Amino acid sequence: MRQENRLAKVVTVFIRSSAYDAGGVPYSNQATEVLPVPSQDTRDIIAAAQLGLSRIWREGVRYAKAGVMLSDLQGYETQLDLFSPAAVRPGSEKLMATIDKINREGRSRIFFAGEGIDPEYAMRREMLSPAYTTQWKDIPAAFMR
Repeated sequence: MRQENRLAKVVTVFIRSSAYDAGGVPYSNQATEVLPVPSQDTRDIIAAAQLGLSRIWREGVRYAKAGVMLSDLQGYETQLDLFSPAAVRPGSEKLMATIDKINREGRSRIFFAGEGIDPEYAMRREMLSPAYTTQWKDIPAAFMR
């Protein structure tokens, strides 16, 4: 998003349990948070996502999928509301550019504490379905003799 010089105004969080979990409670929900000012600052996006998640989270549900979507993307030249009490954080753009530059040298050299220092859960990719529409290597090949 920052590479394309875009700002997000809307953060949507969704969660759902597995439809195939026989012992679990089926649950699916989403929450949308509108930022006071369009932002490219990861801190603002994380705060909005956490707020939305806190509104829809239910204890005891075995979640199978969760995600965050950014929408109402705008360019940097967007006119801000003159009467809005919120302002863009000073130095935010430089801080995010610095974090992005450092992380280009290696994944997650700098990260936010909410990501966890040593996460217990890591996504398993052994059973990942092929991505026929987005990966050339996953397109099946047919040969004729």
